[in-house]
Amino acid sequence: MTTLRGLIAKLTRDDSYLAVNEYWVYVPGTVLPLQAQVMDRMVKDNPHHRKGHAPIGAKEGMVFTDIRLHVALVLKSKNPHAFRPDLLAEVPMEVTPEILGGLASSQALIKIQYVSKHTLLDDRHLTFLSHLADAYADIGDGTVVYDLIQERLWSASDYRATLDDAETSVADQHCRVIWEPEDQHGRIRVLGLAKVGGTVWLSESVPA
Repeated sequence: MTTLRGLIAKLTRDDSYLAVNEYWVYVPGTVLPLQAQVMDRMVKDNPHHRKGHAPIGAKEGMVFTDIRLHVALVLKSKNPHAFRPDLLAEVPMEVTPEILGGLASSQALIKIQYVSKHTLLDDRHLTFLSHLADAYADIGDGTVVYDLIQERLWSASDYRATLDDAETSVADQHCRVIWEPEDQHGRIRVLGLAKVGGTVWLSESVPA
């Protein structure tokens, strides 16, 4: 049985491979938390341990020193468009009053980006980046988390809850399935596959 990753590998030439992961964590302050604080929160003080299992182990921790990982502070005063949900995505997103309030009160965002042109052999980066975004939100009193690849906004508390409810490398955590109506038909769009080197999937028009 061919796995999703295996199917993508078959359809993707090595010279065209590109995996893109990016999160924005909206925070009220304008100072980037220290990396040592973030590492402690992810490893030693991670609240998402389940049945004695640490979500960030030695394998996931290797991403800390990966040159493909980039973290930066983006100021609202310099990039006001990044704080407007109507300008963030091409497809409609659910935006709650809590999210709108969080965006309004934030003065900066922490951009977490991981891009690879080389085929990723496993999904450790998915778990690592999920917990990295949560760690920055926790330490920086973050209000909102935005996943650019699946074009989805969470309040920081709702995002944190997702890390307790599911494995952080499963499709439900990283993919967004959208129904796009067309008269009596419609198409299914799947966002998020770029995280493991895939592309946006769009079905043929099918009856509603």
